Amino acid sequence: MITKLPRWVFWGGAVLAFSAGCVNTAALMGFTRLSVSHVTGNVSFFSAAIAHLDIKSSLFIGASLISFLTGAILSGFVVGQTSLKLGKSYGRALYIEAFLLLASYFLSKVAVKPCPSKHGYQATAIDV
Repeated sequence: MITKLPRWVFWGGAVLAFSAGCVNTAALMGFTRLSVSHVTGNVSFFSAAIAHLDIKSSLFIGASLISFLTGAILSGFVVGQTSLKLGKSYGRALYIEAFLLLASYFLSKVAVKPCPSKHGYQATAIDV
């Protein structure tokens, strides 16, 4: 167990927290209107979509929730540690995350269009 973290770990964590906030803000203000860091609001949107029998939004928001859970599980496998230990596993996880963020950006420019909802929340649909 690490009792005192090096200063660069503190600043690295601050940069990562800022980056996570930027990604979450882009998702909230951008094309999904769904949070990507704290999913409690998304669960509320999901239950509201089910209550209103809005199948399209239910599927989209449900896929978002399953994606969050899958990402958390996969990152646990990539890091493979139960406590904080400095090492290459975190770097590998960050490179994978950076690649997926870039891929999602380019995919959003190609295949996603806004899909307004009649119940006050918005989701997106892929134009197939």
